[in-house]
Amino acid sequence: MELTLGVCLLIAFIAFLAGTERFSETIYICRPLIVCTLTGLACGDLHTGLIAGGLVELSFIGIVPVGGTAIPDAISVAIMTVVITVTQGIEVTAAFGLAFTVGYLMQYLLILQRMAYSIFVEKTKKIAASCNIKKMISYQLMGYAIIGLMYGIVIFICTYFGQDVIGVIVEHFPEPLTHGLSVAGGLLPAIGFGILLTIIFRKEYLPYLILGFVITCFIDFGNILPTALIGAALALLYYQGTKSRAAETGETYAGGGGDEGI
Repeated sequence: MELTLGVCLLIAFIAFLAGTERFSETIYICRPLIVCTLTGLACGDLHTGLIAGGLVELSFIGIVPVGGTAIPDAISVAIMTVVITVTQGIEVTAAFGLAFTVGYLMQYLLILQRMAYSIFVEKTKKIAASCNIKKMISYQLMGYAIIGLMYGIVIFICTYFGQDVIGVIVEHFPEPLTHGLSVAGGLLPAIGFGILLTIIFRKEYLPYLILGFVITCFIDFGNILPTALIGAALALLYYQGTKSRAAETGETYAGGGGDEGI
């Protein structure tokens, strides 16, 4: 399937919106699950968008940049995973591996963008010191717009002008390499969730982890919704039970201990 100019412009607009949301996260358009779903709708393949969204979201869910470190960009990886899957007709997991090339490109472009923003530091300090609210807001919006435009331009170039290049690359891929990309793409969600568990896991949650594993692997529900509802019910029971015990002992329930890592 070849994407038309209109579809590529729509995908670029989705990238623009997600890019402006990247640092504010007010309505979470920037999350891979949302980005992939919107891209799938734009491409006319919602099913692929949802599958790719779950794959990319789980892969990036536990990865957080610390200090001055940079990670592959999740937004561009999410969009290109859907685009490559739809246009090249390959598995989502294989497309996910290929999409990381654009993610690494955006990673370095974002580093350059942060360096360029240092130009405005002194000027924004003076504006803040003078309490010029309108100028502060305009500078903030300008920063979001620059990031959004960068995303939109890069994604448009990759989707509209890069379709033939990606097609040639995929066509000349040896079968073992394509299979390797699929395997790696399938493993990344488990790695991402494993990273998340190292942050939030507590030993008292182990029975729930085992129960979730058994339900998911050995009971065929046909889809993931029943498992999600069982998990939600157990979470509510745990919350209500913990809150009741706190009320009986006269303690204030604050939603968790200080050793959770979050």
